[in-house]
Amino acid sequence: MGLAYIDGKIKGTIAEVIVENMLQKLGFFVLKTAQESIVNPILQIERFVSKCNGNLKFIKDIENLQTLNTLRKLPDFIIVSPNGRVDFIEVKFRNKGMINERDMEVFHHFPDTQLMIVNLEVGDNIFYSENKEHKEEIKEEDKKKFQDSRFNICLLDELNNEDVNDEIIGIYTSAHFIILKEWLKNRYDIEDDAIINNFSELVVKWLSIKEEIDH
Repeated sequence: MGLAYIDGKIKGTIAEVIVENMLQKLGFFVLKTAQESIVNPILQIERFVSKCNGNLKFIKDIENLQTLNTLRKLPDFIIVSPNGRVDFIEVKFRNKGMINERDMEVFHHFPDTQLMIVNLEVGDNIFYSENKEHKEEIKEEDKKKFQDSRFNICLLDELNNEDVNDEIIGIYTSAHFIILKEWLKNRYDIEDDAIINNFSELVVKWLSIKEEIDH
């Protein structure tokens, strides 16, 4: 197991902790869906949402949630917004803000997942295929806002969720990207630049650290 792999795992965990605490500060109820603690959080969140008069619906085919194989593929978090909206959140740390097909596999099992990309910088592209044959360039008018955002969201267009199939690149054609600030406003009617800025600073502080080899 190489140092680069370990470095990536550590930074991925740090990114999850940052996102978890940021969402809590923004008023969300956040449950971590680790395999060892799956059943209890689901029961907790059902009780929580029922008290908020919210509608709990994990996936369109809820029976799939009963299988152990599906449970193992749960995204990182289940969140409930202050107004009772329930979502799955998957967190990925990508230094330059780009994701590929493997990062989008979560959409096969949970098409309604909100994929949050924690980054240190964003270049011209936001998606690339592993064989490098396909890259998606950010529109010129959107570049600055993506480059200024340390948290960007990838999600599937709701009308296209039924079209999810075994072709990852097909999933990509139904996906779009949005910065955290716009996602919070559009989806949950939440605005808090101070919290976003504070946690963006933590991303830079903790995820900019370079790995060092002790000779």
